[in-house]
Amino acid sequence: MAAVTSTAGTRRDFVTGNIRMIKEDITSVDNTDTWDPGLRIIENALFVPTTAGAGTQWGVTIANATATVPGRVTFVIESGTLAGTMTAWGY
Repeated sequence: MAAVTSTAGTRRDFVTGNIRMIKEDITSVDNTDTWDPGLRIIENALFVPTTAGAGTQWGVTIANATATVPGRVTFVIESGTLAGTMTAWGY
């Protein structure tokens, strides 16, 4: 399980009321790679790929923070390596 590579300078943090939203462009996303947006509770996560092999299916799973691990998104990718924009919101 490796952390994804972020594109330098693309991270954006938004605050709306008590909800934070993190948006970041990422590259080299493989199956079981992880992304830690810096949220303890992740209510939702959205991945929009900009590259993908024909017929490749993808998704994410969300794990909220524990005492030792931050809130984490884990990618589930059928095949190949993807790049795209990741957005998560929570607090």
